[in-house]
Amino acid sequence: MQNTEPYVDPIDAVLSKDGYTKADGTSNLDHPLVRKWLESLNGMMKDDKTTPPLGEQLTSKMPVEQMFLSGEVPMLNIGAWLLRSSNNFTDYPRDFKIAFAPVPHLQDEPEGFMTRGGIGDYISINAKSKNQAAAWEFLKWYADGGMAPMAAGGRLPASKDADQNAALASMLGDKADTYDKDSLMYVVFDNKTPTFVRSVPQEVMDLRSQEYEKYFLGAQDLDATIAAMVSRHNEFLKKAK
Repeated sequence: MQNTEPYVDPIDAVLSKDGYTKADGTSNLDHPLVRKWLESLNGMMKDDKTTPPLGEQLTSKMPVEQMFLSGEVPMLNIGAWLLRSSNNFTDYPRDFKIAFAPVPHLQDEPEGFMTRGGIGDYISINAKSKNQAAAWEFLKWYADGGMAPMAAGGRLPASKDADQNAALASMLGDKADTYDKDSLMYVVFDNKTPTFVRSVPQEVMDLRSQEYEKYFLGAQDLDATIAAMVSRHNEFLKKAK
C-alpha cells in the first residue's frame, strides 16, 4: 500500500540524477526507467494484484495507514510519521511487530541510485529580531538534541551530532518491543544511500500525474501516456524560457 503522493518517487530518483531534460533541452520524461516504472506499477495493479488499482484507491479513499496497522495489508510505503499512529495502540491496536526496509529501486545496479530525502520542517530566525544570537544558540541546541521528544511523532533530529539513542528512545517509547529495532536503525540512521529533494515545478507534477493516471485507470495505453507527458512537458519548457 501507499498514498498516491510517493507514486513518482522512483522516477524522480532517476531524473534528479539524469536530468528532467536532455542535452538538447527537451523533455526526458521518456527515459527508459520512466517506462519501466509505469509498466511495473501498472503490472502490480492489474496482473499480479500486489497493490490496489488506482481507481479503487481513489474512489474508496483508502485509509492506507489504518489498513496497514490493522494487518489488512502486509507492507506500506511511508515516512517516519507512521510512528505517531503505530505508537497509538488506543486507536490502532496491533499484535504484530513492524520491520523496516529501504524503498525498492528501478535500477538493476545500486550504484548511482538515489532515494527521496530532505528536511520536512523548517525553522527560521526573523531578520528584524533583536535576539538573533540567542535564537541561533537555541536552534543549535534544538537541532542537536533538544527536539528529541519530537521523534515520537516521526520528527527526527536532522543534525549529525544528535544523540541517536535518545531519539530512538523517544521515537519508540514504551512500544519498543513492537518494532524490529535493527532494521529501524539501519533505515533511519545508517542507510547511506544518496538522497534527492524533489524540485519539479508543480505544473510538471500536475501534467505528468494527469497522464499516468489515465494509464493506470485503463483510459490510455503506455505509448500514448509517455508521448503525452513528453509533449506537455516540452510545451511547459517553451513557455518557461
